[in-house]
Amino acid sequence: MITPHYIVQQFGAIIAMLRGRDWEDRLDMTSEGVFRSFWALPLSIPLAVTANMLTVPLLKLSPTYPDLDIPDLPPAYDAGMQIIQLTAAWIIVLFLLVGLAQQIRAGARITPLIVSYNWSVLLLQGIICLGVLLIAPTGQFELLILFYLMVTIFWLFVRWRLIRQTLESELAPTIGILVMLFLASQLVGSVITDLGNSAYTRFFMTPNTADSTSLVWVVTGG
Repeated sequence: MITPHYIVQQFGAIIAMLRGRDWEDRLDMTSEGVFRSFWALPLSIPLAVTANMLTVPLLKLSPTYPDLDIPDLPPAYDAGMQIIQLTAAWIIVLFLLVGLAQQIRAGARITPLIVSYNWSVLLLQGIICLGVLLIAPTGQFELLILFYLMVTIFWLFVRWRLIRQTLESELAPTIGILVMLFLASQLVGSVITDLGNSAYTRFFMTPNTADSTSLVWVVTGG
């Protein structure tokens, strides 16, 4: 059973991992703990959708927004695309992590890698949602961009520490893994967004409304 107390315990293990202190005693690496960690995905979805819905109105304040030629998607469709993107990026990144761990002969460390990665994504989505909730009432587009930049840097740091701590990898392999994960996440997000926008424009929009502009920036934690 997943309880708030259990989730907080796993967040504590992630923070301990970032600090490099006693995380192995806190992280639930049992077989049940592995399955429990995948609850992080459905728990992350409402946080990601909420953050995205609050982000879009602020992005419309961007000076470059009127120059974009992207169909204006309804909130329900946009939320669906967000869920698909988050899930796809999550799955692909996990497959890459497992495959890369085997390539560097760290297969025995896959369990803590999977568990820590799953809970770290939920932690990140919580931080993003909280940050956007605080920024949205201010209407400050520049503050939002600064926040997402800081989140991106923090997420790279988290991945760096997770890989180094769980796989005990050297510097060069860790950098290579980080680059591959970043590129894979960006590619997945870009492909799904483009396909979704194109499909909606073709099947659900008239030629007149298809000329409207919008911008959907999605930060997944893939």
